[in-house]
Amino acid sequence: MTNPAERALYLQIVDSLMAKIEAGELAPGDKVSSERDLSKQLQVSRMTVRHAMSALYVRGLLHREQGRGTFITEPKLEELTNTLFSFTESMLRKGITPGARLLRLQRIPATRSVSGELHVPLGQDVYYVNRLRLANQEPMVIEHSFFPATLFPGLDKYDLEMQSIYRILESEYSVCLAQASQSYEPTMANEEESDLLKIPLGAPLMLVRRTAFDKQGRPVEHAKDLYRGDRSRFVSRMIFRG
Repeated sequence: MTNPAERALYLQIVDSLMAKIEAGELAPGDKVSSERDLSKQLQVSRMTVRHAMSALYVRGLLHREQGRGTFITEPKLEELTNTLFSFTESMLRKGITPGARLLRLQRIPATRSVSGELHVPLGQDVYYVNRLRLANQEPMVIEHSFFPATLFPGLDKYDLEMQSIYRILESEYSVCLAQASQSYEPTMANEEESDLLKIPLGAPLMLVRRTAFDKQGRPVEHAKDLYRGDRSRFVSRMIFRG
């Protein structure tokens, strides 16, 4: 158990390293000294340094690379929770090159949960689209999306790696999204997710569940997206009403 004096020391180390990152003294990709070297430099125990490093790992400010060491993480990508953008549009607005790798594209019977969200009969066909989304070639999000097959016949003929699905819905089916209901839930990466996202097993993820509606109020998409916790930050803008 950490004693009060050690806790105060490791928090000072955390604050000091965070200040250097924010000031640009430590830039993304910079290698951080080893625990042994830091303990000598700061004249504290390795356990104190280890606690500080662990806190920075949890906050997503540091990451380990097997056989290479510890490095400063790239800044987190901010996602607005009160504005609906496609992943493609969101990345382009940040000056980032979006990408996609199609993992699965199937026409499947709607499960009870999907039929309830999309307001289609149980067992009626829906398209299941499973994609890995990339930001500047870095894996960022795993998408699990469902679309009513009756509304979007032939959706599987389009190139879903090179095109935004939302743009396809608008240009090819004249369906424009108007609003969405979303929920946010922290979770941890399983073996398949950690492999796809290139993160450790059990690393933090944010599960975003979304049902999107068109201008007529019809549910046209139900999605479960898994965002890397170390590279994503969700921001909400609210109006104060006193």
